[in-house]
Amino acid sequence: MPSTIKEMLAEANAVVPRLNPPEVREMIGEGDVLVVDVRDAPELAAGGRFKGALPVSRGMLEFHADPESPAHDPAFQNDKTVLVYCGSGGRAALDSKTLKDFGYRPVFSACGFKELADAGPGDGASVLQLSMTATASISIIASGSARRLIWTVVLVGVAGPK
Repeated sequence: MPSTIKEMLAEANAVVPRLNPPEVREMIGEGDVLVVDVRDAPELAAGGRFKGALPVSRGMLEFHADPESPAHDPAFQNDKTVLVYCGSGGRAALDSKTLKDFGYRPVFSACGFKELADAGPGDGASVLQLSMTATASISIIASGSARRLIWTVVLVGVAGPK
């Protein structure tokens, strides 16, 4: 049993294939794949996510993936291809192994979100479409009472080189 994160990552990478950006684009382009983003909420808010990706923080993955859990997400089906990504690839590797241990087949780990976004859309611009939601708030003082307005802006674009 591994006793360090380095050993855990080595074990995960030994059993779950890690895909590079062109392989990720190809797999997503073929369809019928569950793309799981295991980054935490602040990362999602700051950097967006790929269109269609299911956001499941790393700490909740097992609860959403286990069909016997009250928190099970029906998007998780054991016979559906699963592609997991995170910020840099480490959490995706660990969570991909967890899904494989849960009986999911096939499971793939992607390189990190930044690497995917920086690689650009390739031939299929819609495949790596980035969606970002920003929430802003302002306070308005009207008639002696303070009110806070909150609005959400959704920005959609295609990830690509700068």
